[in-house]
Amino acid sequence: MILLSIVWFTVITHWRFKPIRTIVGKIGGYTAHRAAAPGGKAPRDQLKWIEGAIDHLLEKSLDYEQMQKEGLQLRQRHLFHDLLIGNRSLTDLEWQKQMESFGLPHAYERLAVAVLEIDRYARFVEQYNARDQYLLKYIIEAAIRELVQPRELFIWQVWTHPRRLAVVFHLEGRHEPHLDTIRHICRTLQDWVREHLELTVSAGIGDVVDSIGRIADSFRAADRNASYKAVFGMNALIDQEAKKTKESGEHFNWFHALLEMAHHYRKGSAEWEDKLQHIFAELKRTLLSQADLANILNNLVHQLQKAFGGFSREFLDVWQEEYVDKFRKIADQAETIDELQEQATALMRKLAREVEQERINRRNQSVAYQIKAYIDRHYADPNLSLNQVSDLFGISPKSVSHLFKEEVGEKFLDYLLQVRFDRAKQMLRETDEPVQSIAEQVGYHHVISFHRAFKKQVGMPPGEYRNLHRQRP
Repeated sequence: MILLSIVWFTVITHWRFKPIRTIVGKIGGYTAHRAAAPGGKAPRDQLKWIEGAIDHLLEKSLDYEQMQKEGLQLRQRHLFHDLLIGNRSLTDLEWQKQMESFGLPHAYERLAVAVLEIDRYARFVEQYNARDQYLLKYIIEAAIRELVQPRELFIWQVWTHPRRLAVVFHLEGRHEPHLDTIRHICRTLQDWVREHLELTVSAGIGDVVDSIGRIADSFRAADRNASYKAVFGMNALIDQEAKKTKESGEHFNWFHALLEMAHHYRKGSAEWEDKLQHIFAELKRTLLSQADLANILNNLVHQLQKAFGGFSREFLDVWQEEYVDKFRKIADQAETIDELQEQATALMRKLAREVEQERINRRNQSVAYQIKAYIDRHYADPNLSLNQVSDLFGISPKSVSHLFKEEVGEKFLDYLLQVRFDRAKQMLRETDEPVQSIAEQVGYHHVISFHRAFKKQVGMPPGEYRNLHRQRP
């Protein structure tokens, strides 16, 4: 038995050791070749060398697996991003093959996109370093995955902008009504983020679509709806139903209102602030995006720039160096109309003190300001003209025109018309007097001439102006 055991052990050991002996033989050949090379030498401890080689092989294998995984995730993100922005379109069969290659579910009955935007993103970037920003964004992604799991609802997500996460829902019959399901998930997520992360996110929900080929349509609607938080405010949830509570941007001529406000601002009239607050009140009733708000504020800066024509070089330098960039920063960073109103009004109040000081410096009882005061008192005189004023002040019409433009910043006739029509508009809004009577009180003998001039100046006939402004007290 002992002899048989020894023979069996020898045979088995010899047979089992054969692969190891082959490896050792190859290593021996490699080390001999390495030792023969110039400057080469064989390892002293072959077992230790083998251990190091195996560790190195395992490390390379793990690195390769990680690279494969990261490459797969990168291809997923590229595909999802291209589908959403419309750079690529897939049939259902192509979609199925792509998702199977990623190891992800592909089935759906309907699809819909929600876009989540981190509110006050400029503050978010200032408050957190890059690592913490990434971590918080990852937590938001993980939170929404946790929320949909109990509903057996598959989603995929991609950041389409540093501040915006697009979430695509694969909806089945059990998730009907689909929009209610998405609303509930988004609202629950908003509450959780506000409570646990001390952040808020606004959400725009797109249309429900029936194919992967139309997913870009749902994304565009969701992305556009998310931008309307400009008028809905922070932590808003905006879909097609919410949009119906706002009016279209066509109902309010904000460009003309800004022009009128800038005129009062230049004159130093306290009415400018009432006009500005009226503009903001009307804008809050309107469906506007952040880009629309930036456009409106940039137009305000343009109107102020024109209103300051003729001011001193010192004032214009202050305006350019201290105020223009601040207005542009507000336009870039204000995410809601409330923020825009608060910041723009505060800056304009500060600027108004600069304007008033400029007016005090320039108003030295010059002839131009005497003429301006005369127009303010006698605008109802139908014979008021440049020639009449030049005779009254003993200055040539050409000199009157030049001085008035230089000191006041407007042409004589433009200022006269502005005063007359400001008064006419006030009477149209606040009284029931006939248009004929109003025309006579602002210096027009013939109502037809008044009609023509009013429409040219204001953009609509007097009667239409009265009806429009009587609708909203």
